[in-house]
Amino acid sequence: MLRKCLHQDNVNQVIEKSFFNNTISHSILFTGDYGSGKSTMALYLAALNHCTSENKPCFTCEDCVRIRNLTHTGVIFVNTDNAYSKLAALKTIFEENGIIEKLIIELNFIIRDIKYRIESGYLNNSGTKNKKKQKENEKRLEKIDEYFSLDSKLIVDENNINSALENAKFLAEQVKNDNIPANSIRSIMSSVYKSNFKGKSVVIITGIHKMREQGANAFLKTLEEPPKDTQFILCTEEPDNILPTIKSRCNIISFNSINTGNACRIAEKNWGLNVSGSNVDDVGGILERISGSNRINRHEIIDNVIGDISGNLFSYVDDKIKDGEFERVLYEINNILLHKEINQNKNITVQNK
Repeated sequence: MLRKCLHQDNVNQVIEKSFFNNTISHSILFTGDYGSGKSTMALYLAALNHCTSENKPCFTCEDCVRIRNLTHTGVIFVNTDNAYSKLAALKTIFEENGIIEKLIIELNFIIRDIKYRIESGYLNNSGTKNKKKQKENEKRLEKIDEYFSLDSKLIVDENNINSALENAKFLAEQVKNDNIPANSIRSIMSSVYKSNFKGKSVVIITGIHKMREQGANAFLKTLEEPPKDTQFILCTEEPDNILPTIKSRCNIISFNSINTGNACRIAEKNWGLNVSGSNVDDVGGILERISGSNRINRHEIIDNVIGDISGNLFSYVDDKIKDGEFERVLYEINNILLHKEINQNKNITVQNK
């Protein structure tokens, strides 16, 4: 989604300062949790590169609108997130809360992303060789085009939204990408080298850790001898699963994790959702589901480490994580492991430091 990334002040400062000082790297690697804003920042940087307004990015000029709609010829956006799960989450949210107009912007971006994946063919495992299904895909894509051609008043109609959701969910089944094969890298680079675009091309690849070995080696050669006027913005949740030689050729920028409190503030800012203490977890969950976050159950992690324990520690961990004090959680667990003898049925209480 094209907007400024909230609660990532340090990242914003680094990106903007290096961009306006003309010192920004041609290869950047964003690392951080699901939902921390990596792809948002990547599109924001693409807008900085292409916006024609004095105050960049303006989000309203022709270039910014094209970036938002994934139709800009100078921007390649290769997204490997699970689009189906995002659509399913939005459908649930609309069913439970009614149509929220600001979330329709999120919906439309996800649908455009699905359409872009299929039509660009960059991820060559995103299509199908089944002729019957190909025709069905074409039919669904036509329906999507009809949806985007609707008047702004009609595009927020519940029936039209539900129809768009169902068509997009069908197409999303074709674009679940668990890996980035070598042919995809070759296809992306072929487009960059053959492009007639005058200006800096921006290549955004999310889930870069999903590259297969051959693809990673092919991409490494590209980073070693990058095309002229091309910027690569790579995103990952698993930096340890990326070739060290790729990481060494990138400027690595780490994103903060988004705790529940900040998630709620983002929901209020971006979508106009009013948040109270009673529904903090629900709104935080909305952000996570839309951003594709697959947060591992925190209780399960602790239970696997130190065995069956009482609800006292669970409650403590929940409160501390909500407050953004995850380091304190690790400190307490470390103390338990070092200084407590853990029995299967032993009741554990946490002492304040």
